[in-house]
Amino acid sequence: MPPESLPPGDVDIAGAGLHALATIHLGLTCSMTGIMWFVQLAYYPNLRVVGAENYETYEQEHIRRINRVAWSMLAAELATSLALAVLPCAVWLRTVWVINLLLLLVIWWSTWFVQVPLHHALSKQFSDELLDRLVRTNWLRTVCYSLRTALLLGLFYMWLEYFPAAMASP
Repeated sequence: MPPESLPPGDVDIAGAGLHALATIHLGLTCSMTGIMWFVQLAYYPNLRVVGAENYETYEQEHIRRINRVAWSMLAAELATSLALAVLPCAVWLRTVWVINLLLLLVIWWSTWFVQVPLHHALSKQFSDELLDRLVRTNWLRTVCYSLRTALLLGLFYMWLEYFPAAMASP
């Protein structure tokens, strides 16, 4: 909707560096969405190729290495999402940030209570059933990441289309 149709005060959406924080958050979210699609379509299905005799060692190494990379990105994404949800902004924008945060909390719930336990079980003993469950349940995270990316890209499009001055460097 064009700026003239917004309530007074809603046009100044970039106050206090909001757009800079949102840009960092968008970059993290897009990166994690790409990683999630790679994991869903290529990485997890290829785990069968490792073979049962080498799988436990492979999975333990996977857990060790992924912790170095993924958790720092996940933590940064959560921190920026929380900050965006609590920073002062227009009600319509707060709604976007809260929806974004709720989808991220679903991802974190699925990660901690579904994927992590499955990875730990697989690190002790390979099972086709557990691997199938890992691939199947990871769709929730993949879809939530995709929805978040679409939501944020839509917001950035709106900002660029209707509030180009707000997105300009200070």
